Amino acid sequence: MERRVFLILLFSGLCSLSSCLARQYVFVNKPLTWTDAQRYCREKHTDLASIDNAEELDRLLNTADSTYTGRAWIGLYYLKNRWQWSLRDSNFYRVGQSEYHNWSSKEPDNSGGSENCVDMYTDGSWFDVSCTLPRPFICYQETSKDTQRYVLIDKTMNWTEAQRFCREKHTDLVSVRNQSENEEVKKAANGQTVWIGLFSDPWKWSDQRNFSFRNWYTTEPNNYAGNENCGTVCLQILVPGTWGDNPCTDSHPFFCYHENREVMKLHFLGKRGVNPNTPAVRETLLEQIKSEWLKLGLPEDTTLRWREQPDRQVFHQEEGGETLEPQC
Repeated sequence: MERRVFLILLFSGLCSLSSCLARQYVFVNKPLTWTDAQRYCREKHTDLASIDNAEELDRLLNTADSTYTGRAWIGLYYLKNRWQWSLRDSNFYRVGQSEYHNWSSKEPDNSGGSENCVDMYTDGSWFDVSCTLPRPFICYQETSKDTQRYVLIDKTMNWTEAQRFCREKHTDLVSVRNQSENEEVKKAANGQTVWIGLFSDPWKWSDQRNFSFRNWYTTEPNNYAGNENCGTVCLQILVPGTWGDNPCTDSHPFFCYHENREVMKLHFLGKRGVNPNTPAVRETLLEQIKSEWLKLGLPEDTTLRWREQPDRQVFHQEEGGETLEPQC
């Protein structure tokens, strides 16, 4: 005999099958540091404002106090030295190898606030530079020992173009896992400064949403004085709606957001002897449910999590659940 149980799910930013519930923005005209503004938003609303498209930016600006004409915090922040390799295969790296670096003295320095890609200089040392610069580059070819692993592409491209070329023609832009490989790549570069596969994607949203939409002012982010690690939006100065980087210790008004949340109760059949309140079963069910609802149009960035009841359980046997007979 099978038992019938129910579960309760809590959605953050829940979308129905037809349309998403809009993110609501709130302007707080109270100057705080970025960290204090984040704390306020998380206590009173959901988080500091994140912005996924131009429509959301317009809605955010429309909530601002018309008497305030300066900058206001949004949820952008900068993670220093968050470097990663283009080749993401975890099996390619042994313990510690993905953290190997051979920076030149005083590098990385993120001069100008936009040095998010890495080239190898002629002496084998590394520099962070703008990803838009033209460089020859080294591709990595994952093949047998009889084939050259490091391939010099002796024509100039920006970093993104080089990455695309290597992925199409070879395996990826080269990773460097130790000093020995650094010497091999230096030799393959044949006396040229070349792109390698190290890059940084440092700007993040406070709520951990993907940072895909950008609306920086033309000269921003510039990391002026080397300590501008939090993001603001301009309300009336410069070009309204454009973003800038500022010291996180400055005090500005800020934008929070909150999202409609909806609790849904689902009924399903549970097998005898399986405790659905164990962490492993909960996690498996959550993954399966989200996978099915993604097929029906639920956005990829929807947050799905369990809601515990006062007794700290999610699942409870529904009254009368034992009367259901199994079917052949």
